[in-house]
Amino acid sequence: MKAVNLPCKDPYLGDAVGMCYYRPANASDITAQGRGVTLPKKDPKASPYLKTCYSAGGTQQSSVIVMLANPPGKVAPPDPAVLAQQAFNKMKLAAPGIHFTPNNGKAGIVGMPVWMWIDDSPTGWGPQTGTAAAGGISVTVTAKVTRALWDMGDGDSVPCTQPGEPYSKSYGNAMSPQCGYRYQQTGNFRVQVTTHWSVTWTATTGETGQLNDQNRTAAAAAKVAEVQSLNN
Repeated sequence: MKAVNLPCKDPYLGDAVGMCYYRPANASDITAQGRGVTLPKKDPKASPYLKTCYSAGGTQQSSVIVMLANPPGKVAPPDPAVLAQQAFNKMKLAAPGIHFTPNNGKAGIVGMPVWMWIDDSPTGWGPQTGTAAAGGISVTVTAKVTRALWDMGDGDSVPCTQPGEPYSKSYGNAMSPQCGYRYQQTGNFRVQVTTHWSVTWTATTGETGQLNDQNRTAAAAAKVAEVQSLNN
């Protein structure tokens, strides 16, 4: 939502040309415009605001940080994208809880199906939601895994778009319908899994957006042997 521009008069910078609006300054505003901060001499309650002024034709004339206790006119509403980031910062995206067969120190067999799965939970796979509100605006953030990339440790990788199905003895030697693999060589392998999270948001203003994608990684050891080695 864009702020409504208002005639600009403030007690610290004087009159400005055209129209201006104010909004609470964030850390990046202060870093970029810090040299323009004007400190009031007699008002300890003042806070930093970003003051942006435009000409009558709509061209930006200035953008500066000012310290005000009561900014003139109407303060610009909060940026929904900023609220979305605040909501996301309170969420927990966990490293994937990974499982595969055989595991727990047991050796697999070359050429036999390996079933692979991740804990299907809000923190491990999603969806997970969070909210933040300010200035009459509420933003809901949704994070979910779009794919998991299994690095099998032998040079191959397997992308899976589902968390995978836990193995049951009743499946026998069937291949996993969601996420599986067959090793073609013996050895000890480090299996690493990276989940790729998509993070989107919607605001009560009708605006939508997307935050930076997130990755989470976990690893485990796998051992693969020949059939005769297991029988010895």
